[in-house]
Amino acid sequence: DGAAIRCIGVLDFAITGNVAREAEATGAQYGQGGFVRFEGTNADGTVSGNTFTFSGDSGNGYYFAEASGAADRVAYSGNVQKGASSFFNEGSTCVDCTFFGNIVSGNGSADFLSVAQFHKFSARGNFNQGIPVVYESDGTYVTARLSAIPGASTWVAGDRVLYTAPTAGADYGAVCTTGGTPGTWKAFANID
Repeated sequence: DGAAIRCIGVLDFAITGNVAREAEATGAQYGQGGFVRFEGTNADGTVSGNTFTFSGDSGNGYYFAEASGAADRVAYSGNVQKGASSFFNEGSTCVDCTFFGNIVSGNGSADFLSVAQFHKFSARGNFNQGIPVVYESDGTYVTARLSAIPGASTWVAGDRVLYTAPTAGADYGAVCTTGGTPGTWKAFANID
């Protein structure tokens, strides 16, 4: 369960301008690892301008950042991840994190963010495999780019879904009118 950088109970930190490479031998399964791993209670940090490259047989369990403990009020910006899995994996609830202008490539079908609480982060302008990240949030509401109304996860009234393949004469998205799992959704007006 190694990472290039481990933070254990660190407050007021900056991790900037680093380059890390990790390789996994063919057929090996080294367990979890990545660029930075947060254990214990960490808060009030900046992680910016770093590059993490993973190459090997399996990217499963390798993340740019993983929070097995708290990583509250951390800003991630301008980082690049090549290979590995999700950019950020939240093992516990992290609050008030921001994700701006991060780029991920070569991570297969992994989501950019793997978070327990959609409404605990702000995210804009991140790219996963050259495509804007599916979930963006202003810290209060989530805007998701999905093919249909969500059938799972917890949503709050005011969350929005914009369909990835809108067509003329059909709905282009929906808004959550009653929060829940997945909540109640009402379609936006048809496209004329």
